[in-house]
Amino acid sequence: MQKIKVLLVDDHQLIRSGIKSIIDTTNHISIIAECSNGKEVIEYLKKKPTVIDVVLMDITMPEMNGIDATKIITNKYHNIRVLALTMHAEEPYIMKMIDAGALGYILKDASREKIIEAINTVYNKDRYYSNEVSVKLINTLLAGDKKRSYYYQKENFNC
Repeated sequence: MQKIKVLLVDDHQLIRSGIKSIIDTTNHISIIAECSNGKEVIEYLKKKPTVIDVVLMDITMPEMNGIDATKIITNKYHNIRVLALTMHAEEPYIMKMIDAGALGYILKDASREKIIEAINTVYNKDRYYSNEVSVKLINTLLAGDKKRSYYYQKENFNC
């Protein structure tokens, strides 16, 4: 089995070290590089665009946030999948990351198993949302939030 090559992006060294220790317990996922902000990840990918499979992306970071970095990555590097790994459970952050092209969204309080499951799922080009995130998305949909109705307006449904 080929190893999943991950680029970890977070502005806190302690968080990067903790995530790396979780990933190091697997045989099929490897942290290839670490960056402390969106600007660094874009510079890294300019030099080594084919080395990375999945970017684990924080949102709130100095210099360039994770939303802006995700937009650039998903528009320029179609072979790279982005998984948001953040403390932000608020719906605006979730929607902005989805709109930016992230295939998944998981919170930093997730278990080791869920983080690994999320990486595997996104690597396979499927979407992954933690339970808390899924509940927020469903509640927004069921509430009939007019701000989100544009998702349906984009499609021309003929029933």
